[in-house]
Amino acid sequence: MKYEILERILNKFESSKTDWQEEATGNRSFRIQQELINALGKGSIIEEAKQLEQDGLWTVKWFNNRSDIELINYELKNIRKFYALTERTPKLDKVKKQLAYMKQQLNICRKSWIRAYYTECMNRIDQGKIINNWDQELLLGKCMCGLDQLQEPIFKRIFSRRYLHNSKTFEQKLQSRVISIAKRHHDDIDDNMDDTTILSQLLIEEYKQELEAKGNLLLNLEGKQIDLSEWRYGTVLNSETLKYAHICEKQKIQKIITVENKANYVMMPIEEGTLIIFSHGYFSPKECDFLRKLSKVLENEKVEYYHTGDLDYGGIRIFQFIRENIFPELQPLNMNREIYEKNLIEGEILEETKRKKLEKVEEPILADLIQAILEQGMVIEQESFLY
Repeated sequence: MKYEILERILNKFESSKTDWQEEATGNRSFRIQQELINALGKGSIIEEAKQLEQDGLWTVKWFNNRSDIELINYELKNIRKFYALTERTPKLDKVKKQLAYMKQQLNICRKSWIRAYYTECMNRIDQGKIINNWDQELLLGKCMCGLDQLQEPIFKRIFSRRYLHNSKTFEQKLQSRVISIAKRHHDDIDDNMDDTTILSQLLIEEYKQELEAKGNLLLNLEGKQIDLSEWRYGTVLNSETLKYAHICEKQKIQKIITVENKANYVMMPIEEGTLIIFSHGYFSPKECDFLRKLSKVLENEKVEYYHTGDLDYGGIRIFQFIRENIFPELQPLNMNREIYEKNLIEGEILEETKRKKLEKVEEPILADLIQAILEQGMVIEQESFLY
């Protein structure tokens, strides 16, 4: 016999906030509606109702000489018998299993954003909101354990092969979910970041991390001193150089300028004593580490730090990111009300979603610029300054 009524009773039972919990007791009822009769057929409903009434699993409120049903009454103590007949796993058992798994993951993982995700999961499961696609969650768990172990960048497909045993599994099945989780819980990830930048913050790379710069910077690589100022138009330090190059203790730097957009970086003239760095939006973790080391070398020197970028929500958040994660003394360059109003003719309409986000930004150094953007409802890309 197919237990169609039982299935629907269990669906109702599982959607309750409290009935599925271990301590729940008492009687419940299930009303037979016309739409259910239309869906299942009157004969099969009558047959199932009589059979389980005969088995003592419920009582039926009959009418029309036991040819029609109004209510089915049952006790919660019989729920496990219902599950057995339908060959379904009791919700309480799923809750216990999933909670045990989340606790296990919390014991394994140390990174705060991953632990925050599993804490969130535990809270939801404890409220009865179980995870339905459990196989997918177990696959995600392997991925999270891998991400937790990473200490330096790794190419996406190598990561996927190492921790998921297939080079394409991460990208095809887990990437979008990991990005969504990281947006909610990772302190260094901003919703203005694109997917590639977010993955980079998680140490997953689609390409080698590179730092593009021009101007004064002295490095020591395998015993040989390198002066970047000899490359007047700039050069690129690849990921291996960032890893193995030592920043010389004696530098000729009085000013560091980070530049958000490539065209502005390329066109910015070299000045003696200045290091100009292309930020391409948000610096990657390896770039951040390198620049923090540079800041440490220069901490007793009189050095000015500046950032120049788009006059919009993204540009302001990138400024904040650099100031909070790399150069605490950072000041804006060409990011003020005067420059904004001067270039307003090149402006574009501020999107409503970005306006709402900008209204929540607290950045005293750029407060006047933020206010001007909100007043005018326009944003300006940095490349406009080159026209």
